[in-house]
Amino acid sequence: MTGVGARVTNMLIRYPDREAASQAAAEIISDCLQGQIGLQATATFVASGGKSPVRCFHYLSEKKLDWSRIYVTLSDERCVPADHQQSNQKLIRDNLIKGNAQTLAFLPLEEGNFCDKTPFACSLLGMGNDGHFASLFPDSPELKEGLVSQKEVIEVSTPSSPFDRVSMTLNLIVKSNEILLLVFGEDKLKVLENPSGLPVEELLSRFPVKIIWAP
Repeated sequence: MTGVGARVTNMLIRYPDREAASQAAAEIISDCLQGQIGLQATATFVASGGKSPVRCFHYLSEKKLDWSRIYVTLSDERCVPADHQQSNQKLIRDNLIKGNAQTLAFLPLEEGNFCDKTPFACSLLGMGNDGHFASLFPDSPELKEGLVSQKEVIEVSTPSSPFDRVSMTLNLIVKSNEILLLVFGEDKLKVLENPSGLPVEELLSRFPVKIIWAP
């Protein structure tokens, strides 16, 4: 157990390589989904974009779950067509909604879509070297709104990206039974060890996060 954040205790689990970390993340997500569909009609999983979760998605798609009762949505999305190479929705459709998970239903990231979907079974987040998660970037004019607003979803602009974005707010993200933060590399580990003043500090201080890390 490692304290990362001022008010809650977060767990940092180190794995020897990214393959092992991806498998472990998929196992945790699968267990969360299985647990929730055992208690209610459906379960919802929040996924992140980027390269880090791709192997996790492959492993997750092989799990034997009742995927017809499961939804997946995104923590954030670029404002591009769904078939664009930079679309997180395309990433999900190409790498997760396949194999055993072909009947998994995609839930668009829009305000009002989540009134009956929380608490989420699990949220899988990534983090940038600048300490951003979802699309809550330190240089974004909408950062404060994303961290403190009671809204579910906001529009985001940032000099860090050529695309405008939409993002879950922290208020919505923390409505999860489990939050996983999947991060790779020594640079990101240093950020986690000293997140002071960065967006991720707000996440780590508000909710117990399970951090899965590999070199």
